Amino acid sequence: MKIGYVCTNYNNSSFTQEAVRSFLNNGAHEYRVVIVDNHSDPENVRLLETLPREFESVELILNRENKGYFRGLNDGIRHLRRHHPEFQHLAVGNNDLVFPADFADSVDRCEQVFSRYAVVSPDIVTLDGVHQNPHVIKKIGRSRELIYDLYYLNYYLAMALRRLSKWTQRFTSRSDTTQHRIAQEINQGHGACYLLGPEFFRHFEELWAPSFLMHEEFFLNKQLADKGLCIYYEPSIKVSHHWHAAIDKVPAKGIWRAAKDTHKIVREIRSQRGPYLRARGYQLCTNCVMDTTDPGITFDDKGVCDHCNTFEEWTRPNWHPNEAGREALQKKIDEIKKTGTGKDFDCIIGMSGGVDSSYLTYIAKQQLGLRPLVFHVDGGWNSQIAVNNIEKLVDKLGLELYTEVIDWNEMRDLQLAFFKSGVPHIDLPQDHAFFATMYKFAEKHGVKYILTGGNVSTECVRNPLDFFYYGTDLWQILDIHRKFGKVSLVNFPLSGILRHKVYLRYFKRIQVVKPLDCISYVKKDAEKLLIEQFGWQIYPQKHFESRFTKFYEGYWLPRKFGFDTRRVHFSSLILTGQMTRGVALTELSGSSFDERSIAQDFEYVATKLGITVAELQGYMDAPNKSFRDYRNQLRLFQMGARVMQLMGLERAIKR
Repeated sequence: MKIGYVCTNYNNSSFTQEAVRSFLNNGAHEYRVVIVDNHSDPENVRLLETLPREFESVELILNRENKGYFRGLNDGIRHLRRHHPEFQHLAVGNNDLVFPADFADSVDRCEQVFSRYAVVSPDIVTLDGVHQNPHVIKKIGRSRELIYDLYYLNYYLAMALRRLSKWTQRFTSRSDTTQHRIAQEINQGHGACYLLGPEFFRHFEELWAPSFLMHEEFFLNKQLADKGLCIYYEPSIKVSHHWHAAIDKVPAKGIWRAAKDTHKIVREIRSQRGPYLRARGYQLCTNCVMDTTDPGITFDDKGVCDHCNTFEEWTRPNWHPNEAGREALQKKIDEIKKTGTGKDFDCIIGMSGGVDSSYLTYIAKQQLGLRPLVFHVDGGWNSQIAVNNIEKLVDKLGLELYTEVIDWNEMRDLQLAFFKSGVPHIDLPQDHAFFATMYKFAEKHGVKYILTGGNVSTECVRNPLDFFYYGTDLWQILDIHRKFGKVSLVNFPLSGILRHKVYLRYFKRIQVVKPLDCISYVKKDAEKLLIEQFGWQIYPQKHFESRFTKFYEGYWLPRKFGFDTRRVHFSSLILTGQMTRGVALTELSGSSFDERSIAQDFEYVATKLGITVAELQGYMDAPNKSFRDYRNQLRLFQMGARVMQLMGLERAIKR
């Protein structure tokens, strides 16, 4: 038979060498092995590199960061299946396994089992004779779930519970593993080793991996259960495991914290909350290019995603880039001009140097006849192209530019706090500073109208909330800064959601106007006009006018969190007829960042933040967190969004 082995390795290559050699010493079968190294030290990598030289059937993947257990395994699974699709049986798991000489034979004899079950759990036996399967035969009860909740409340409570368990073991230990001689369907198999068969690859391309480490047994059970499948325990297939009873001591704090982070995800799944409502295989929308890297995405029976359906059912009917929109805009422009009579300017325009704000500035002055003050916030990360683009437009249009410079020491400290927190939305401090500064200026100088380049045409598909959390959640900002910041935020502009959505809007009568929603706005046409009339320079990607946002969206987010923002940008253009799906898929097949320059970009960001490259890499390698791990006002935002939708003020949905 053809059988493969995929394992992860992290700084214990001697175990991997033993596992691979025992696997390949299995008689007259065809083998493939893929080792995924999760950024081990050079000495361990050198040990691994001996295996492909020793065995032609062994391949080595060297990751630039520690991706964790299931995520690392998925790298190997995808690689093996892509290059050797004829391999329909894979042993996946730890690198500290020892395979008996008849392992492949025993798998081959169980072909009928693999024809019925997607995943088979073998009889895993430790070197001191402990059977680790069946791990969980029936679903874990509520009382045991409560014990786990208590265990992950506090590290010292966890130590106390473990000590207590030694005294109560006779009454509280599960007896599942005593049934290790009985072949049967089970709820969970031990995570050290799984056997994936043809039925697995008929339904899935990889393992569901919502966490960095821990609780993989639960996630696999959930992945299978959502397809009406389950795990089968087969005692005739045996594997030895280097795990030892000594490992059952109180874990180090770092391990406990990683397990705690994953336990939060498990609780969300059990309570059917958050982005983990179900596990599923990979799926790509048949209409746009959004896919299951968006945790909250759903698909109809035609394979069309909820982003597309929301656009057609809700956004498009309420979007008027036509004569009706022009008439409504003209009424608002007349109102703005009347209010600004006798003043130096009648509105302010937030200007980043990107295509949206640049084209808006042109439209406001040349077509709408407004007298805007061009307002720019310098957060310390302007690219030279952005600076040049702003200067060219302001000079040629004869407008006044006002630049507010954010206190760099405070900005740097807050951005570092977000890096340390592990959340994906590390761009939030910059975004918050931009809008808070603009609102503060408008309130101080009695400006009633703020024009922004926000638009449906290029932004009708919203970024997933899990990666782009609300920039106006003051609770979140202050909680993360309190835990990880070192510098007091004395000068940094802060503005909460109630202040700018309620107080400034309804008491100070400051309005945000989006003129681009009321005209025919085509991105390529706008870029062409700006280039021809102003010598404006184009950017490689949307939002790349900021060097920080370029690094964040182009590298940090896709590499650390697995989400490529180009999917959102391209899908918006597809829905509004500005890009074909085929072109978008071709673009997405290439990297979101330049491999040749990313090392310099990485060093630039680290130096700018006043830290070493190694420290920044440490934040990259650290466990991923969510906005849910910190204090937040999500319920308030959800309630407000619902009200705005009912009032017809919100045309797109941020999930």
